[in-house]
Amino acid sequence: MSYDHNLLEKSIVRSCTAYPQWLEEFLEGIPLETFEPPHQQVLSALLELKNKNKPISLATLIQTLGQEFSTSTAFKELFEDPRIEAMPSYLHLKDDLRTALLLKTQRKLTEELAKANLSGVIFDMDFLGKFVRLESHRPARSFAEWAAEFAKSPPLKKFPTGINFLDRSLKGGITENSLVLISGDSEAGKTTLGVQILRHLSMEHRVLYYSLEFPLKNFVDTMNRVQEQIGSAIFDPVNFRMDDGGLSGLTIDELVAQIKQEAKEGTKVFLIDSQMMIRVSAGRRSEEEQTKKFFRLAEIINAQLGVVILFIVQTSKSDPTTPFDTKLGAHAATIHIGVSKYKQWDNPKQRPYMRRIEFYKNKQEGLLNQAIFRAHTPLFMLKEWIKIDPKDPQKGERALNFEINTEEHTQEEPE
Repeated sequence: MSYDHNLLEKSIVRSCTAYPQWLEEFLEGIPLETFEPPHQQVLSALLELKNKNKPISLATLIQTLGQEFSTSTAFKELFEDPRIEAMPSYLHLKDDLRTALLLKTQRKLTEELAKANLSGVIFDMDFLGKFVRLESHRPARSFAEWAAEFAKSPPLKKFPTGINFLDRSLKGGITENSLVLISGDSEAGKTTLGVQILRHLSMEHRVLYYSLEFPLKNFVDTMNRVQEQIGSAIFDPVNFRMDDGGLSGLTIDELVAQIKQEAKEGTKVFLIDSQMMIRVSAGRRSEEEQTKKFFRLAEIINAQLGVVILFIVQTSKSDPTTPFDTKLGAHAATIHIGVSKYKQWDNPKQRPYMRRIEFYKNKQEGLLNQAIFRAHTPLFMLKEWIKIDPKDPQKGERALNFEINTEEHTQEEPE
C-alpha cells in the first residue's frame, strides 16, 4: 500500500479540528514532533483549547494560533484544500499513520545512510535512535520497587455479580481491571447472563450497556415488564446507562475511546453485546480485525482504570472455548464464562430451560467450576444453581424446585 504521507496528515489534523472528541485517544503513543511543523502547531493549539475546556472551532483555533500563522500558506492548504475532508470516524487511521511515519523515517534513514557511507560514520543503533521514536520507553523496575508501590496501593476492588455460583467461584466477585468473556450457543442466554450481572451492579455503580445487537426500545420494554412482575427494584434506572452505537455503529477504536472517557466520568462496569456487531475496517483480514477487538479492550484493562468489561462473544463451531475467527482473542481475557443448553438433562419437560454455565478460564482465582441453571424467560434471568455431580448429573434436581408454567415459556429464549 502506498501512502501520501502529507495528505494523510492533513486529513487527520482537519478531522481532529472538526471532531475533537477523539483527539487525545488518537494522539496517545504518537509524539507531536513526528508530525510536520505546521501540523504540530495546529494539534498543540487544539490540545491547549481542550485542556482549558474551551470550545473548539475554526474561529477559536485561529485566535489561539495568531493571525500570522492563520494567514500562512500552510494553514490555508490545510483548511482550504478540496481534497481534504474531515472524517467523523478517524481513529482507524492511526495504524495507517504509524505505517506512514515509519516509511517517512525509513526514507530519511536511507538518505542519512548514504551520507554516513560518504563520511565514514558507522551506522549503528545509537545513530538510528536519533531518528526513530514512535513510542515512549518505559524502563523496567526492580522487584523491591514494585513491591513498595503495591504495598501503598489499596486492595483491588471486587464487584459481586449477585449470582451465588459466580461469586463463590470468584471468591466475592469480579476483580476490577478484568476483561470477562461470555460465550456460548445461539440463544443459550449470553445476553441474559450479562444483563443480569449488570443490573445487579447498577444498584451500587454506574454501568453502561452497549446494545449493538438488539433494539433498545425492545430492551426498555422488557426491563419495565420484568420490574413490574417482580414488584421491587432490580436495577437503578439512573445508574444503568445504554448506548446502541448509533446508525453507523462503532469501530473498536471508537468503542475503546468511549469506554476510556466513560471510565474517567465514573462508569465502572461495561457490557458489550456483541463481538460481531463491532464494525471492522475494510480491506483487512477478518482474523486480524477480530483479534484486534480483544487486545484493544485488554489495553483498557492494562491501563488500570478500575473497571470491568463484560464482552459477549460468538465462538467457533469446532471449539466452544475459542472466540469466532480469532485463535488469540481468548488469551486477552481475565475470565471466560461459557453458557450452553444442557441437553443431557433427563426430564424432557424441563430440558428446554436448562443451561450449563462453566468457567473456561479463570485467571483471577483458578477455579474452573460449572453449574446448572434454569432459564426464566419472563424474568429475563437465569435462576437457581446446583453443582454438577459427574457421577449423577440429575443429583440435586429437587433443589431447583421446578414448577414449569408452559404459558410463561411460550416465547423464544433470550440470546
